Amino acid sequence: MRRIYSALSLPVAAVVLACGTLAGCGRAIKRRWPDVPVLKPNEAMLDEALAAGAHIGLVATFAPSIPALKAELEDMARTRKQSVTVTTRILPDALAALQRGDALRSMHRQVGVAAHHHLADHAGQAHALAVLGAVDAHAV
Repeated sequence: MRRIYSALSLPVAAVVLACGTLAGCGRAIKRRWPDVPVLKPNEAMLDEALAAGAHIGLVATFAPSIPALKAELEDMARTRKQSVTVTTRILPDALAALQRGDALRSMHRQVGVAAHHHLADHAGQAHALAVLGAVDAHAV
C-alpha cells in the first residue's frame, strides 16, 4: 500500500489493481482518493455473474484469491440490494500444471470438473460460474 499511496501523490488518471486479492486496497484507495478511478481485473466478470442471477460459483486456481473475491462479489451484490449465494471451488493442481507447461489442457479439464461439481451440488441452479486465476484466460 505504501507504494500505491506514494504513486497517488503524483497526478494519476486511474489505478489499475492487477490482482483480485488487492480488492481491499481498492476500497482503501477509494476512501482516501474518491475521485481516482480504481480498476480491478475481475470487476467486469463479477458484474456479469451478478447480472446472470443469484447463484454464483467461484472457481479459483489460486486459493488465497477466494476470500477477497467472494467478499468483493458480496459487496457488489449488497450495493445492488441483490441477494446472492456464492459457492467456491479451488483447482489445487492448476499452478503446478502452469509450472509444468501443461496449463491449457489441465485447466480445461479442471474447469470442466469444477463446473460439473458446482452444478451437481446445486441441482442445476447455478446462474454463473466465474473462473479466477493466473491461467484463466487460457482456460475459457
